[in-house]
Amino acid sequence: MKKLAIVIVVAAAFWSAWWVIESRAVRGAVEDWFAAQRAEGRDAAYGELSVGGFPNRVDVRLRDVTIYDPETETGWQAPRFEVFRLIYDRSHYIFALAQRQEVTVNGDTYVAQGDGLRASLVLGPDATLGRLHVEADTLAVDGPDTRVNLSGLRANLDAVSEGASDYRLAVSSRDGPEADREITVRAELNFEAPPSLSGGGARLTGLDIDTLDYVLPDARLRLSGDLDVDDRGRLSGDIDLRAEDWQALLDSAVSEGRVPEEWAEAAELALDLVASLRGGSDTLDVGLRLDDGTIRLGPVTLGEAPRIPVR
Repeated sequence: MKKLAIVIVVAAAFWSAWWVIESRAVRGAVEDWFAAQRAEGRDAAYGELSVGGFPNRVDVRLRDVTIYDPETETGWQAPRFEVFRLIYDRSHYIFALAQRQEVTVNGDTYVAQGDGLRASLVLGPDATLGRLHVEADTLAVDGPDTRVNLSGLRANLDAVSEGASDYRLAVSSRDGPEADREITVRAELNFEAPPSLSGGGARLTGLDIDTLDYVLPDARLRLSGDLDVDDRGRLSGDIDLRAEDWQALLDSAVSEGRVPEEWAEAAELALDLVASLRGGSDTLDVGLRLDDGTIRLGPVTLGEAPRIPVR
């Protein structure tokens, strides 16, 4: 018994020492990362940093986090951000986000508010992205010409194979104040190199949409197509679009602020022309062409597609 007690005490002391070393290393890594961002000209700060989770986890809690890149006008602000991992596994992280976030993309700020905002990250070789799974019980996003109200959100990004630069994207959610609409996305994202925690090689070069479905109680929109992304984030390629009761879809998008009115006016004229040529059908099957971000339906220019954020 005495020997067993000694073994237990030694093991406990070893485990405690290991946890202290790991926690200090994690704290130092967080501090160094923020310092590195500032050295590269980005705004990166936090109000408070704490590390806990003894004995089995290393938990990092940040308060009042701000990250902003003036070169790309992209950033993120949150009052709270938490990261959890098991002490013996440096490849799997769990993230818990605050109810309110502010995200800036290309100079436009979007406010995201929700419940149950969580994410799971698994790293591959050399800290590359293996998989990223995100979920939210509810998520409302407000921004320039944008209002989104989601519930039951599940978004998964998984590497096609270990170390690959191609990833499968799967998204499902319900949409609208009454949660009476369904969103489903199945696509493949192509990067010039696997994204990594170091931030290298994360530029998106291609987007192959197998299906993007948006289903209302009495209308439906389906998109598919292959798109290229240039180094300025502009999309080029062809998209097949099928819209059932297209007028109801367009009216809903405009009334809820999801589509700018000037874009909708051009789209309505073009779609109405196509519908009249097909006998006034409420269901449309059309092909859209994107050239350096410009959306065209045949010879008619509909407007500009949103740009993909690039590093």
